[in-house]
Amino acid sequence: MDDQGLLFVAGGDTGRMFVYDTNTGGLVDRFESGADATFVNDVALTPDGSAFFTDSVNPELYRVFPDGSGGYEAESYLNFEGTPAEYTEDFNLNGIAATPDGRYLIVVNSSSGRLFRIDTGTKEVAGIETGGADLSNGDGLLLEGRTLYVVRNQDEQVVPVELSAGYLSGSAGESFTDDSLMYPTTIAAYDGRLLVVNSQFDASESGTDPELPFTVSGIPISGRASASDTASATAPTSASAVPVPDTGGPPVGVALALAALAVGAGALAAGRRVVRGR
Repeated sequence: MDDQGLLFVAGGDTGRMFVYDTNTGGLVDRFESGADATFVNDVALTPDGSAFFTDSVNPELYRVFPDGSGGYEAESYLNFEGTPAEYTEDFNLNGIAATPDGRYLIVVNSSSGRLFRIDTGTKEVAGIETGGADLSNGDGLLLEGRTLYVVRNQDEQVVPVELSAGYLSGSAGESFTDDSLMYPTTIAAYDGRLLVVNSQFDASESGTDPELPFTVSGIPISGRASASDTASATAPTSASAVPVPDTGGPPVGVALALAALAVGAGALAAGRRVVRGR
Protein backbone atom coordinates (compact mmCIF):
# COMPACT_ATOMS: atom_id res chain seq x y z
CA MET A 1 0.00 0.00 0.00
CA ASP A 2 1.35 3.45 -0.86
CA ASP A 3 1.31 6.57 1.30
CA GLN A 4 -1.95 7.69 -0.33
CA GLY A 5 -3.78 4.58 0.85
CA LEU A 6 -3.84 2.88 -2.54
CA LEU A 7 -3.61 -0.90 -2.36
CA PHE A 8 -2.12 -2.84 -5.29
CA VAL A 9 -3.30 -6.45 -5.59
CA ALA A 10 -1.98 -9.31 -7.75
CA GLY A 11 -4.79 -11.39 -9.24
CA GLY A 12 -3.14 -14.81 -9.68
CA ASP A 13 -4.47 -16.87 -12.57
CA THR A 14 -6.94 -14.15 -13.55
CA GLY A 15 -3.95 -12.33 -15.00
CA ARG A 16 -5.23 -9.12 -13.46
CA MET A 17 -3.65 -6.32 -11.46
CA PHE A 18 -5.93 -4.24 -9.24
CA VAL A 19 -5.64 -0.82 -7.63
CA TYR A 20 -7.99 -0.18 -4.68
CA ASP A 21 -8.54 2.93 -2.57
CA THR A 22 -8.47 1.71 1.04
CA ASN A 23 -10.07 4.97 2.19
CA THR A 24 -13.28 4.22 0.28
CA GLY A 25 -12.96 0.52 -0.57
CA GLY A 26 -13.47 1.41 -4.22
CA LEU A 27 -11.73 -0.03 -7.27
CA VAL A 28 -9.49 2.64 -8.82
CA ASP A 29 -8.32 0.68 -11.85
CA ARG A 30 -7.73 -2.81 -13.17
CA PHE A 31 -5.30 -4.14 -15.76
CA GLU A 32 -4.75 -7.52 -17.45
CA SER A 33 -1.53 -9.24 -18.46
CA GLY A 34 -2.92 -10.15 -21.88
CA ALA A 35 -1.27 -13.59 -21.72
CA ASP A 36 -3.10 -16.88 -22.24
CA ALA A 37 -1.00 -18.63 -19.58
CA THR A 38 -0.48 -16.34 -16.62
CA PHE A 39 -0.27 -16.17 -12.83
CA VAL A 40 0.23 -12.61 -11.60
CA ASN A 41 1.72 -13.42 -8.23
CA ASP A 42 3.24 -10.64 -6.14
CA VAL A 43 3.81 -6.88 -6.16
CA ALA A 44 6.35 -4.36 -4.86
CA LEU A 45 6.15 -0.57 -4.79
CA THR A 46 8.91 1.95 -5.54
CA PRO A 47 9.15 5.61 -4.46
CA ASP A 48 8.17 6.94 -7.91
CA GLY A 49 4.70 5.42 -7.48
CA SER A 50 5.31 2.37 -9.67
CA ALA A 51 3.99 -1.07 -8.74
CA PHE A 52 5.95 -4.01 -10.17
CA PHE A 53 4.13 -7.34 -10.54
CA THR A 54 5.69 -10.77 -11.07
CA ASP A 55 4.09 -13.47 -13.22
CA SER A 56 5.06 -17.01 -12.26
CA VAL A 57 4.04 -18.51 -15.61
CA ASN A 58 4.48 -15.81 -18.26
CA PRO A 59 8.10 -14.52 -18.36
CA GLU A 60 7.18 -10.87 -17.91
CA LEU A 61 7.52 -8.25 -15.21
CA TYR A 62 4.63 -5.78 -15.33
CA ARG A 63 4.61 -2.19 -14.15
CA VAL A 64 1.57 -0.16 -13.14
CA PHE A 65 2.46 3.52 -12.79
CA PRO A 66 0.89 6.98 -12.43
CA ASP A 67 -0.12 8.51 -15.77
CA GLY A 68 0.45 12.07 -14.60
CA SER A 69 -3.22 13.02 -14.62
CA GLY A 70 -4.43 11.22 -11.51
CA GLY A 71 -4.87 7.81 -13.12
CA TYR A 72 -2.70 4.79 -13.88
CA GLU A 73 -1.20 3.06 -16.89
CA ALA A 74 0.37 -0.38 -17.23
CA GLU A 75 3.12 -1.86 -19.33
CA SER A 76 5.06 -5.05 -19.82
CA TYR A 77 8.25 -3.72 -18.29
CA LEU A 78 10.72 -6.57 -18.75
CA ASN A 79 10.85 -9.91 -20.59
CA PHE A 80 13.03 -12.50 -18.87
CA GLU A 81 13.92 -14.52 -21.98
CA GLY A 82 17.69 -14.56 -22.43
CA THR A 83 18.36 -13.28 -18.90
CA PRO A 84 19.77 -15.17 -15.90
CA ALA A 85 16.16 -15.48 -14.68
CA GLU A 86 14.97 -17.18 -17.89
CA TYR A 87 11.79 -19.21 -17.34
CA THR A 88 11.28 -22.97 -17.45
CA GLU A 89 8.07 -25.02 -17.46
CA ASP A 90 8.05 -24.93 -13.65
CA PHE A 91 6.58 -22.24 -11.38
CA ASN A 92 9.00 -19.35 -11.78
CA LEU A 93 9.33 -15.87 -10.28
CA ASN A 94 7.14 -15.34 -7.25
CA GLY A 95 7.97 -12.94 -4.40
CA ILE A 96 9.32 -9.47 -5.08
CA ALA A 97 10.76 -6.69 -2.91
CA ALA A 98 12.14 -3.24 -3.71
CA THR A 99 15.12 -1.48 -2.17
CA PRO A 100 14.20 1.71 -0.29
CA ASP A 101 15.47 3.96 -3.09
CA GLY A 102 13.70 1.93 -5.77
CA ARG A 103 16.90 1.30 -7.69
CA TYR A 104 16.72 -2.48 -7.38
CA LEU A 105 14.06 -5.14 -7.25
CA ILE A 106 14.76 -8.52 -5.66
CA VAL A 107 12.81 -11.58 -6.84
CA VAL A 108 12.80 -15.28 -6.01
CA ASN A 109 12.21 -18.25 -8.29
CA SER A 110 9.97 -20.67 -6.39
CA SER A 111 11.17 -23.81 -8.13
CA SER A 112 14.93 -23.24 -8.13
CA GLY A 113 15.10 -21.11 -4.98
CA ARG A 114 17.39 -18.65 -6.75
CA LEU A 115 17.34 -14.93 -6.00
CA PHE A 116 17.80 -12.27 -8.65
CA ARG A 117 18.44 -8.53 -8.63
CA ILE A 118 16.77 -6.31 -11.22
CA ASP A 119 18.17 -2.84 -11.88
CA THR A 120 15.16 -0.59 -12.51
CA GLY A 121 17.32 1.92 -14.37
CA THR A 122 19.00 -0.42 -16.85
CA LYS A 123 16.67 -3.46 -16.59
CA GLU A 124 19.77 -5.64 -16.04
CA VAL A 125 19.00 -8.96 -14.33
CA ALA A 126 21.72 -10.51 -12.17
CA GLY A 127 21.80 -13.58 -9.97
CA ILE A 128 22.33 -13.13 -6.23
CA GLU A 129 24.90 -15.57 -4.88
CA THR A 130 23.75 -17.17 -1.63
CA GLY A 131 26.32 -19.93 -1.24
CA GLY A 132 23.89 -22.70 -2.11
CA ALA A 133 21.25 -21.76 0.47
CA ASP A 134 18.03 -23.74 0.08
CA LEU A 135 15.35 -21.18 -0.77
CA SER A 136 13.18 -23.50 -2.83
CA ASN A 137 9.44 -22.91 -2.52
CA GLY A 138 10.36 -19.26 -2.01
CA ASP A 139 7.24 -17.14 -1.88
CA GLY A 140 6.83 -13.79 -0.11
CA LEU A 141 9.86 -11.53 0.33
CA LEU A 142 10.43 -8.78 2.86
CA LEU A 143 13.48 -6.51 2.77
CA GLU A 144 14.31 -4.85 6.10
CA GLY A 145 17.55 -2.93 5.72
CA ARG A 146 19.76 -5.55 4.12
CA THR A 147 17.99 -8.45 5.77
CA LEU A 148 15.83 -10.26 3.25
CA TYR A 149 13.19 -12.55 4.78
CA VAL A 150 12.24 -15.36 2.41
CA VAL A 151 9.05 -17.33 3.10
CA ARG A 152 9.29 -20.99 2.03
CA ASN A 153 5.61 -21.82 1.69
CA GLN A 154 5.43 -25.63 1.57
CA ASP A 155 8.22 -25.91 4.14
CA GLU A 156 6.47 -23.46 6.50
CA GLN A 157 9.75 -21.69 7.18
CA VAL A 158 11.13 -18.17 7.06
CA VAL A 159 14.79 -17.75 6.08
CA PRO A 160 16.70 -14.52 6.82
CA VAL A 161 19.34 -13.69 4.22
CA GLU A 162 21.90 -10.96 4.95
CA LEU A 163 22.60 -9.20 1.65
CA SER A 164 25.72 -7.35 0.56
CA ALA A 165 25.77 -3.60 -0.05
CA GLY A 166 25.14 -4.08 -3.76
CA TYR A 167 22.53 -6.83 -3.26
CA LEU A 168 24.55 -9.27 -5.40
CA SER A 169 25.41 -11.78 -2.69
CA GLY A 170 24.03 -12.87 0.62
CA SER A 171 24.44 -15.26 3.52
CA ALA A 172 21.46 -17.26 4.75
CA GLY A 173 20.91 -17.44 8.48
CA GLU A 174 19.11 -20.13 10.41
CA SER A 175 15.55 -20.67 9.22
CA PHE A 176 12.71 -20.49 11.72
CA THR A 177 9.11 -21.59 11.85
CA ASP A 178 6.10 -21.44 14.14
CA ASP A 179 3.23 -23.78 14.93
CA SER A 180 0.77 -21.16 13.67
CA LEU A 181 2.12 -21.20 10.10
CA MET A 182 -0.13 -22.92 7.54
CA TYR A 183 1.37 -22.79 4.05
CA PRO A 184 2.60 -19.19 4.56
CA THR A 185 2.89 -16.87 1.60
CA THR A 186 2.94 -13.06 1.83
CA ILE A 187 5.01 -11.36 4.52
CA ALA A 188 5.19 -7.84 5.95
CA ALA A 189 6.61 -6.17 9.07
CA TYR A 190 4.89 -3.99 11.67
CA ASP A 191 5.81 -2.92 15.18
CA GLY A 192 8.62 -5.44 15.66
CA ARG A 193 6.70 -8.37 14.22
CA LEU A 194 6.70 -10.34 11.02
CA LEU A 195 3.14 -10.65 9.72
CA VAL A 196 2.73 -13.76 7.58
CA VAL A 197 -0.45 -14.66 5.70
CA ASN A 198 -1.48 -18.32 6.09
CA SER A 199 -2.89 -19.29 2.70
CA GLN A 200 -3.61 -22.99 3.38
CA PHE A 201 -3.14 -23.56 -0.37
CA ASP A 202 -2.22 -27.15 0.43
CA ALA A 203 -5.80 -27.76 1.61
CA SER A 204 -7.30 -26.83 -1.74
CA GLU A 205 -4.65 -28.85 -3.58
CA SER A 206 -5.50 -31.95 -1.53
CA GLY A 207 -9.24 -31.45 -1.90
CA THR A 208 -9.84 -30.82 1.80
CA ASP A 209 -11.52 -27.84 3.42
CA PRO A 210 -9.26 -25.13 4.87
CA GLU A 211 -9.36 -24.43 8.58
CA LEU A 212 -11.54 -21.39 9.24
CA PRO A 213 -11.07 -18.60 9.91
CA PHE A 214 -7.99 -17.84 7.82
CA THR A 215 -5.24 -16.27 9.91
CA VAL A 216 -2.24 -13.97 9.78
CA SER A 217 0.64 -15.02 12.04
CA GLY A 218 2.43 -12.34 14.04
CA ILE A 219 5.98 -13.46 14.83
CA PRO A 220 8.10 -11.21 17.09
CA ILE A 221 11.63 -10.50 15.90
CA SER A 222 14.61 -8.58 17.24
CA GLY A 223 17.84 -7.29 15.77
CA ARG A 224 16.04 -5.81 12.77
CA ALA A 225 18.26 -4.12 10.24
CA SER A 226 18.37 -0.41 9.55
CA ALA A 227 19.06 1.01 6.10
CA SER A 228 22.76 1.36 6.92
CA ASP A 229 23.35 -1.79 8.92
CA THR A 230 23.67 -5.47 8.24
CA ALA A 231 21.68 -6.87 11.15
CA SER A 232 21.67 -10.35 12.55
CA ALA A 233 18.14 -11.72 12.55
CA THR A 234 17.21 -13.62 15.67
CA ALA A 235 14.66 -16.36 16.04
CA PRO A 236 11.14 -15.42 17.13
CA THR A 237 10.30 -15.71 20.81
CA SER A 238 6.58 -16.35 20.51
CA ALA A 239 3.88 -15.93 17.90
CA SER A 240 0.17 -15.56 17.52
CA ALA A 241 -2.32 -16.08 14.70
CA VAL A 242 -4.91 -13.37 14.16
CA PRO A 243 -8.16 -14.37 12.41
CA VAL A 244 -8.86 -12.76 9.04
CA PRO A 245 -12.24 -10.97 9.19
CA ASP A 246 -14.97 -11.59 6.66
CA THR A 247 -15.00 -8.44 4.51
CA GLY A 248 -18.30 -9.36 2.91
CA GLY A 249 -17.66 -8.92 -0.75
CA PRO A 250 -14.24 -8.62 -2.42
CA PRO A 251 -12.65 -11.67 -4.08
CA VAL A 252 -10.68 -13.97 -1.76
CA GLY A 253 -7.31 -12.56 -2.80
CA VAL A 254 -8.45 -9.02 -2.11
CA ALA A 255 -10.02 -10.05 1.19
CA LEU A 256 -6.76 -11.59 2.37
CA ALA A 257 -4.78 -8.50 1.45
CA LEU A 258 -7.27 -6.17 3.12
CA ALA A 259 -7.41 -8.40 6.17
CA ALA A 260 -3.64 -8.29 6.52
CA LEU A 261 -3.86 -4.52 6.39
CA ALA A 262 -6.57 -4.59 9.02
CA VAL A 263 -4.30 -6.35 11.49
CA GLY A 264 -1.44 -3.97 10.83
CA ALA A 265 0.55 -5.22 7.85
CA GLY A 266 0.72 -1.68 6.56
CA ALA A 267 3.24 -2.17 3.77
CA LEU A 268 1.68 -5.31 2.35
CA ALA A 269 1.29 -4.85 -1.27
CA ALA A 270 -1.53 -11.28 -3.73
CA GLY A 271 6.92 -8.72 -25.43
CA ARG A 272 3.04 -8.90 -24.52
CA ARG A 273 0.72 -6.00 -24.19
CA VAL A 274 -0.74 -5.14 -20.80
CA VAL A 275 -4.31 -3.92 -21.20
CA ARG A 276 -6.84 -2.19 -19.00
CA GLY A 277 -9.37 -4.70 -17.66
CA ARG A 278 -13.01 -4.46 -18.57
